[in-house]
Amino acid sequence: MFADEVRINLIDEDGIRAFNYDAGQFSFEDLPLDDETRRTLGFSGFRLQAPFNTGGKFDEVISFRGASFFRALGAGSVYGASARGISVGTASPDGEEFPFFREYWIEKAKPGDRTVPIYALLDGKSVTGAFMFEVSPGPTTRVYVSATIFPRRRLENVGVVPLTSMYYFSPHDVTKVSSDYRPAVHDSQGLSFRLSNGEWVWRPLTNPTELQVSVLAQDVPRGFGLMQRLRSFDAYADIEADYHLRPSVWVEPGKGWERGQLTLVEIPTTNEYNDNIVVFWRPGTPWKAGEGHSLSYTLHWGLQTPAIADVVPVKQSRAGRTPGMKRHLFVIDFESADPALMSDMEASVSTSAGTVSNVIIRREPEAGLTRLSFELDAENAQSAELRALIMRGGRPLTETWIYRWSLP
Repeated sequence: MFADEVRINLIDEDGIRAFNYDAGQFSFEDLPLDDETRRTLGFSGFRLQAPFNTGGKFDEVISFRGASFFRALGAGSVYGASARGISVGTASPDGEEFPFFREYWIEKAKPGDRTVPIYALLDGKSVTGAFMFEVSPGPTTRVYVSATIFPRRRLENVGVVPLTSMYYFSPHDVTKVSSDYRPAVHDSQGLSFRLSNGEWVWRPLTNPTELQVSVLAQDVPRGFGLMQRLRSFDAYADIEADYHLRPSVWVEPGKGWERGQLTLVEIPTTNEYNDNIVVFWRPGTPWKAGEGHSLSYTLHWGLQTPAIADVVPVKQSRAGRTPGMKRHLFVIDFESADPALMSDMEASVSTSAGTVSNVIIRREPEAGLTRLSFELDAENAQSAELRALIMRGGRPLTETWIYRWSLP
């Protein structure tokens, strides 16, 4: 499964020492491998464990394996979305490259330590670099990253902090997967980001019929991430996959970021086994060969990230058709909020193509929701960019909901 052997070193009070592969550390069960192969396989990666769920019981916190991929857990969550050190050529006609972490240095934790530093050497055809990760397990696991990256050639399509996930279907899809018994299947429900001006935006993910690339911001955002907001078992009804426990991943930019493009790539998939969602920050100016780029950021992994302030977040959205199938119907449910806050509401709904009609806001006291619904007549358009939010006195009360509708 993993073609690149990696080297692992440990750092302790005695200095740095290589942690060498030993076939005796592993059980190969009945795999058809000869003795020579078993002796020379080597490491494909590693994982760290800590007692952050239950005292005295060590559970997996973070795993580094495969190219520059890594993924972490907050307390109570199960693996879902992944991150990478860097992406090169994602969704480009020339194909994608996958640089890999070829060597690691791990500081051995001492009793009472709350953070584990990890150092990694990135290597690839078009890029190299040095990374430092500071991993702090907890209810929301925090991973602080500092990196210096050197292109080997001019790079125009490079992705900083690529997040990768899986989205198959959910109620907000225009075209439904009718044969599946589950109401939703995804590791991540949507992309959340906060613009430089403070505006909170929610973009439900889609499983398109063709490759779809969206540019959603140009100024460096205050944060962005792939979110799994619905946390009830009934939202997915999958007793094996535990989609309701997949972590959200939030990126908080630090130093060294430049104006560019927040880019979302959605790839068609016919099942839930392929990661088909990538989001990353693309620097606005090409990187020159040999010119170092230093940057930092913090990743937050957990069931509750991030904490949205000042506005009411989107809980879920749905899509369907009106009676007679003449128009598309969109329904957006916002989280519960103080009824006094949600008084004197007005809707702001727009589309880049076609026309919007029958815009309605309703409160649902029992469920604690505020629902905004509207209809879209696409007319002759093949696609439309939709935008909706609730306002009061010209100021936003809710997140801004955006959605790309495409002709099924």
